[in-house]
Amino acid sequence: MIADKHKPPLLVAIFLMIVMVLLTNFSDRKEYDHLDKTVSSIYNDRLIPSGYLFRIAHHLYVKNNVLEQLKDNSFAAQNTLRDNNFELKKLMASYEKTYLTPDEKKTWNSFKSTLVSYNQMENSLATDASLVSSAELTSTLNKLEFQLQELNEIQALEGKKLRSDSARIIDDTRLNALLEMALLFVICIALLRLSGFNERHHGLGGDRALLN
Repeated sequence: MIADKHKPPLLVAIFLMIVMVLLTNFSDRKEYDHLDKTVSSIYNDRLIPSGYLFRIAHHLYVKNNVLEQLKDNSFAAQNTLRDNNFELKKLMASYEKTYLTPDEKKTWNSFKSTLVSYNQMENSLATDASLVSSAELTSTLNKLEFQLQELNEIQALEGKKLRSDSARIIDDTRLNALLEMALLFVICIALLRLSGFNERHHGLGGDRALLN
């Protein structure tokens, strides 16, 4: 059996390894919680808003298509534009409820400001086509499309960061799992030595040899 003088250091080593296993397990639980939030963020704050931006771009396309009809004071075009602007407003409200980074907020506020200017010109066009030039409308619409493209690029960049973060968490938890297995194996060996299992096994083998 292991000498009594060696037991305290071995007990301390076992205790420290158990603490390490517990800390590693606790760290893994925190990482899993973070991973869950990251996956939720990919869906709620990146995937869904990307859909909103795509639909907003569609409504801008509709606005552009009715411009010529508005110049002719088309009643049907005005109805189409009214319904389109109503749906666009709802989409924008939904988009604003999602998480926006500082860069997104800045670009989004610029987009809203440009859209206000465009809507004013659109209203003027419906009243008197001579008040607004086609070049001015086209330029403002192009600016809106550019700002939407910037928002999509930010979405893609943030999504890439979240994906990298998820991959890091998975790699860390795998490494921690290997560390836990190694520590548990060493703990088992240490406990066997502490219990004197190895010495008793050899002792039994010696006794059998004498009997033979």
